[in-house]
Amino acid sequence: MTQHDFLREIYNDFCIKNDMPKHIKSENLSRDIMSGYLSAGDIVYASNKYQLTKYQKDWLNAFLVLWETVEEQSYMRANY
Repeated sequence: MTQHDFLREIYNDFCIKNDMPKHIKSENLSRDIMSGYLSAGDIVYASNKYQLTKYQKDWLNAFLVLWETVEEQSYMRANY
């Protein structure tokens, strides 16, 4: 399991437990995205559209920082 896979599992668990918004089902979307949750970035960006608690906003923002850190580490390992 990669670090990204692990983070995806954590995120999915958070979304289930906190009833986070999902993508709207559409014939045009791939099966993988069709019933999946919106990304943390999408939820935070449109946070005024959703009724998020302070805890949820803080958790999503911390998750985004962690995801970015893993991204940077992956890039560094692949390119140096």
